[in-house]
Amino acid sequence: MHAFVRFRLPDGSTTTLSPGDFIGRLGNAALHLDDARISEAHAMVSLRGRELKLLALRGMFAIEGKPVNEVVLQSGLIVEPARGLQLYVEHV
Repeated sequence: MHAFVRFRLPDGSTTTLSPGDFIGRLGNAALHLDDARISEAHAMVSLRGRELKLLALRGMFAIEGKPVNEVVLQSGLIVEPARGLQLYVEHV
């Protein structure tokens, strides 16, 4: 079985990330976010045991308005890599 997470982006499109993929401003990021508030390598998807986690790399993100360094990804979760920029977890 292949582990993945599908995010819905603010523009309504979706993207799928796998363990080792990262979110950031770099052009080769699996989820490229062209926003000055996002670091080049902001966060990474990691498989830890049977859970997919999002781990902060060079930037933090917020869950329910609270800054965190890591979170277990679950369907329905909203991740904010920058204030007002929401990534909705559609499926894990």
